[in-house]
Amino acid sequence: MDSHKNLKPLLLATLMLLMTQAGSLYGFNDSMNDQNPVLNELEGQFFVGGTSLSPAYTNVTLINNTAMSPITFNWTGSGMTSGVPVAIGQGRPYQNMAYEMDSNDNHHIVHYGGTSLHGLYYTTDTSGSWTTSLVEAGSTYALGFHSDIAIDSNDDLHVVYTAGYPYNDMNYTSFSNGVWSTPITIDGTVGREMAMDIDSNDALHIVSNEYAVGGATNYSTNSGGSWSTVTVYSNSWRTPRATDIELDSNGDVFIILTETRQNQNNKYLQLINNTGGSWNSQLIDTDPGLSYYNVELTIDSNDVKHTYYHAGGGNGSTQANIVVRNDASGLWSGNLFPHPQGQPIQLGDMTMESNGTIHIVYKYTFSPTTYFYYATNISGSWVFKELANISGSSVAPSYEVLELDSQGNLHYFFRNGSVNGNGTLFHLVENGVSTVGGSGGGGGGSGSTTSQANGTPWQVADINPGAGNSGAGATYPSAVSKGFVLVGTTVYFSASDGTNGSELWAYNSSNGTTWLVADINPSGSSYSGRHGGFNLVGTTLYFDADDGTTGRELWAHNTSNGTTWRVANINSGDSNTARFYGITLVGTTLFFDADDGGLGRELWAHDTSNGTTWMTFDIYNGSTGGLDGSQTPFAVVGTTLYFEAQSGTQYEHLWAHNTSNGTSWLVSDLVQDPGALAGFTIIGDTLYFDATAYYSPYTGNELWAHNTSNGTTWIAADVAVGPNGGNPGDLTGFHVIGDVILFDCSPSFGSSGKLGAYNTSNGTIWLINSSYKNIGSNLFKAMGNTLYFGSMITGGSNTLLYAYSTTNTTIWDIPIPGSYSNQPGFQPGFSKNAAIVGDVLYFDARRAVYGDRGLAAYNESNGTAWMVGDRSDYTLPYSGFHPTLVGGMLLFQATDGSNGSELWALGSGNVASGPSNGPVSSATCEISPTLPVGITLTQGTCTISGTPTVVQNGTTYTIWANESGYSDWATVVISVISGDSDGDGYPDIIDAFPNDPTEWIDTDGDGIGNNADPDDDNDSYNDTNEIDCLSDPLDNVSIPLDNDLDGICDELDPDDDNDGLEDVNETASLPATDPFLPDTDGDGVCDGPVAINGTCTAGPDAFPTDPSEWLDTDGDGIGNNADTDDDGDGLDDVNETNTGIYVGANDTGTDPHCC
Repeated sequence: MDSHKNLKPLLLATLMLLMTQAGSLYGFNDSMNDQNPVLNELEGQFFVGGTSLSPAYTNVTLINNTAMSPITFNWTGSGMTSGVPVAIGQGRPYQNMAYEMDSNDNHHIVHYGGTSLHGLYYTTDTSGSWTTSLVEAGSTYALGFHSDIAIDSNDDLHVVYTAGYPYNDMNYTSFSNGVWSTPITIDGTVGREMAMDIDSNDALHIVSNEYAVGGATNYSTNSGGSWSTVTVYSNSWRTPRATDIELDSNGDVFIILTETRQNQNNKYLQLINNTGGSWNSQLIDTDPGLSYYNVELTIDSNDVKHTYYHAGGGNGSTQANIVVRNDASGLWSGNLFPHPQGQPIQLGDMTMESNGTIHIVYKYTFSPTTYFYYATNISGSWVFKELANISGSSVAPSYEVLELDSQGNLHYFFRNGSVNGNGTLFHLVENGVSTVGGSGGGGGGSGSTTSQANGTPWQVADINPGAGNSGAGATYPSAVSKGFVLVGTTVYFSASDGTNGSELWAYNSSNGTTWLVADINPSGSSYSGRHGGFNLVGTTLYFDADDGTTGRELWAHNTSNGTTWRVANINSGDSNTARFYGITLVGTTLFFDADDGGLGRELWAHDTSNGTTWMTFDIYNGSTGGLDGSQTPFAVVGTTLYFEAQSGTQYEHLWAHNTSNGTSWLVSDLVQDPGALAGFTIIGDTLYFDATAYYSPYTGNELWAHNTSNGTTWIAADVAVGPNGGNPGDLTGFHVIGDVILFDCSPSFGSSGKLGAYNTSNGTIWLINSSYKNIGSNLFKAMGNTLYFGSMITGGSNTLLYAYSTTNTTIWDIPIPGSYSNQPGFQPGFSKNAAIVGDVLYFDARRAVYGDRGLAAYNESNGTAWMVGDRSDYTLPYSGFHPTLVGGMLLFQATDGSNGSELWALGSGNVASGPSNGPVSSATCEISPTLPVGITLTQGTCTISGTPTVVQNGTTYTIWANESGYSDWATVVISVISGDSDGDGYPDIIDAFPNDPTEWIDTDGDGIGNNADPDDDNDSYNDTNEIDCLSDPLDNVSIPLDNDLDGICDELDPDDDNDGLEDVNETASLPATDPFLPDTDGDGVCDGPVAINGTCTAGPDAFPTDPSEWLDTDGDGIGNNADTDDDGDGLDDVNETNTGIYVGANDTGTDPHCC
C-alpha cells in the first residue's frame, strides 16, 4: 500500500456526511428533539408537558456488538424555581458552618475562614441578598475554627468560637442593632468542638472540649447573670471529639459527645446530663467508625431524645453508615436509618419536628462525583431523594446544615471545594415539606419543629356538594392513564358538579381553587376525555367531548387564553370519536377512530400544527367500517401505527398505518382479534399480543408475535395446546421485566388464573409455580425486577399479596399491617390499578375489622408495608380507583362518608410544571418498548447506554422521567445495524467488502477496493498523482489541472504556460506576467522564448504587458514602434531605407535595425 492510500479517516468522514444527509447518522444523532411537550402515560403514572424532557440525540444508528455513545437527557423550558441549588457565596472556605434562622426566616451562618483566611466569618440574607463579612480577624492560626450560633427572642445573635491555636480559649460575641460586641473569653481552657443552646429566658448553655489527651469537656452558662464554667467529664486517657447540647422541657441539660481512648481502636459515644442536680454519663455506642466530625442530639415535645451520628455500622465493621436512634422506650433503640445506596456515606445534618419526624441530609461519593441526598421518615417509612451532585470536589461532612422555616420549607446549605481550600456555598430550598414548619438544630443549634401532614390523604375539592359523586378523572379503559393532565400548576380533568353534568374542570394547586373550565354540553354531560383522555400539545388540550348537538367529536382547550372549541365535526350526527382505540399522538398529529356516518368507523387524523382533519384510509369499503374492534389503543413503532381492523372478513386482523407517507396495509391475516384481551406490547422491533389463529391448525387465544423489521408473524407460545386457548394476559395484560413477559393464563381447560412467563430472547414459556391461582383478579404490577400480585395458594382460602423476584425467582408474601391481610376477601389491588412513586407501590386493599377499602403502600427499598391514613379520614370506592401521580400529588377518587366520591390526593398540594433546566439527575426512569438486548436505561439520569447484540430496524422508544414528582416524556429512534465482520472499523452495512479487512469502499464500483485500486474514481488519473496535484481521488469530476497540456499537472509543473519562463520568475518579474498565459498582453509575441502554436510567436516580449510593443533593438527602453531610431545609430529610421545605396542624408540606404 503506497503512502497516499491511508484515506480511512477521510473516507469515514465522507460516509458519515452522506449518511447524515440521507436522514440517519451511524453512531450519533441526526437531529435535535424539536417536538412539542406532550402528555403521556406508562402504567398509571402521570407525565406532564410544560418543562420538557430533551434527549441529546433523537435518532441514532448503532453498530451491533459495538459500544454506543450514551444518550443523555436534560430538562428544558420553564419549570419550578424551588429545588435547585443556588450559589450564594464563593471564594471562601465556608468551613465548619453553624447556622440558625430568626423569627423572620432570615438565615444566619457563622463559619471558619480556613488556613489562608484565619478568622470568624458571618454570612446572612437579612438585607435581601447574601453577604459575607468578617466578625474577627485571625491573629493566630485557627481563630474561628469551631463555632456555634444561637438567636434569642429579640432576634439578637449570640456566637461562641475558637479563639485560636492551640484551641485553649473560647470567645463569645453578640450581634445587636447591626453591631458586633467586643469579644470576650468565657473559658480559657477549652475551645474546640463546641455547641450551644438557648433557653426560654434567653440564657445560653454551651459545651466545649479541650483538644488534648486527657482533655476536659466543659459546660458554660450565663443563666445566673454572669458566665460560669464547670468540667462535666474528664479522664486522663480520653480525647473528646464532636459534641452537641440540648435542654429538655424541665430545663435539664443533655450533652452528647464522641471520644477516643488511648491504645484502643474503638471510639465511644457518651450522653452526659445534670438530671437530679449532678452530672452523670451514659455509654450509648462504641464503634471504630464513630465520626470525629459531627453528632447531633434533638429532644422532641415528649422529651424523647433522638441522636444522629456517623458510625462504621457496628461490631467493628468499617462500612460507613448513618445512625439514627432514640430512647422512646426508655432504652436506646437500634439504628432506625436504612441507608439504601450500599456505599460508604458521610454525615451531613439532621433537623426534627416536634412529633419526631426526621429530615436528614448526607453525602456519599462515587469518585469523582459527590452526591447529596435527603431522607425523611414522614410517611411512616424512610424515603430518599438525590438533591444534587458535584464532580471533582470534596465536601467535608460538617460543612452542611439543614433547617425548616416557619412556612414548612426545607433549607439545605452545603459547599464544594477541597477541605482546606476555597469553595462555593450553595443554598437549596424544597418548598412545602412541612405544613407548619419550625426551627431545628441546624449545624449544632437547637429548637423544635412541627409536623407535616402530607402522609394522610386529603380531599382536594368537594366538586359535587353533598352525597353526589363527581367522578373526577373518570375515563374508559382506552384512556385510563390520561384522566388528569398538569399544565403549569393547574390540573385538568373531567368531573360533575351535579348541576352541569360531567365537564372539563381544573384545580390550581398554587392557590387551591377549583373551577368549571367549560360547560360544553349545556343540557347534559359532555364527558370530556372519556374515550381518549386529555392530550397536551404545547399549551393546548385535545380531547373527545359531546356537546349534546353534534355528538362526540374532537375538541380543544387553550390553557393560555382559556378558549375552548370543537376541532372538527366529522359526523353531523355522532362520530363517537375515539370510542374504541382512544387518541394517540405521533409528532404533531393525533390519530383516533371515528365514524363519519357514511364509511363507518375508520382511522382518522388531525394535524395540530395546521388544523387539518382527514380520514387516513377506508379499510373496509362500504358503511361498515374497519375499526369496530375492542378497546385496544394503537401501538406505535417508529412512525407506524399497529392495530386490529377488518376489511371485509368477519374477523379483525393485524393492520398498520405509516404516519409519514400515509399508507395503510394488512400486516397479517394469520391472526384474528390481535390484542383484543392483552393489547400490544413492544419489545425491540417486535410486537407481542394475544390472538387466535385464522388458518388451520386452529388455536384458541394464544401469545403471538410480529417482527416489524422483516414482516414475519408467528405464534410465540401455545400456552394451552389445542383449540381452547391459553388466553395470555386476559385479565392482567402483559408486564415486562427485562426480556421476560409476565401474564395470567389458562394452561389447560378449567385452569384459569395461573402465572405465566415468556422469555423473548430464547422463546421459552413456563408457569411460575402452579400453586398460585386467581392471578389477575387483584393487583398485578411490575416494579423494578419484581412482580407484585394478589393470589390464593391452592388449598388456601385467603388472597394474599405476593412478590416474585425475576432476579432469584423467589416468591414471598407481604403482610400489610392494618389491612384485611390473611383474611378472606383481602383483595389487594382489586381495582387492578396501582401507582409507583419512587420506591413505593400504592394500591387499594381492604382494611382490617370493617373491611372497607383504603390506600395501601409497600416500600420496596426497606420492605415495609402499611395502610395509608385512617378509616375515619376516607374510604376508596369499589370501582373507579385509578391512582395517578400528578406533580407531587397522587390523585384518586375517595369519600369521607359525608361527601360522595370526590377528588382526593396524597402528598403535597403544591405542584409545579417541571424541574429546572439542566441534566436529569435523580429521576425515576421508564422506557417502552424494551430496549435492544445489551442496552440499558440508567435510573437517576435516564441515560441510555451499552453494547447492542441484536440487529433491528429503527424503533421509536418512549422515555418517561419523574424527578421530584415532576414528569415528562421524550422519544428516541434507535436502529441497530449489522456488526463489523472483518474488524476493519466499518459496519457491514456500509462496508463494500464486509469479509476483507483491507478493503471497505469501492468508489468507482469496478470491484477493486480503494486501497488496492490505483484509480479510485476511474477518471484515468492515478490516485497518487491526484493527491500530488491537489485533485480529489474519489471524485471523477475533480481531475488534475494541466494548463499547458504538457502532461505535467500545474501543481508540479514549474512552467504552467510552457512559454519558457518559470512560474516563479513570471510572478516575480517587473512587470509581472501571468504564469498561466504565454502571451500576457495578447500582442502575438510570447512572454518567453518558446513559441506556442496558434497562440504566439517566440519571444521574449520586451514589453510583455504592453500590447503595442514587443521589441527594443537598441535597448534604450523605448519600444521599436515608438522609437524613431531603433538601432541607436543616430540616424532616424525613416532615413535608413535598407537599400544598401547611399543617396543622401535623407536616404542613407542603411538598415534601421542594425548599427
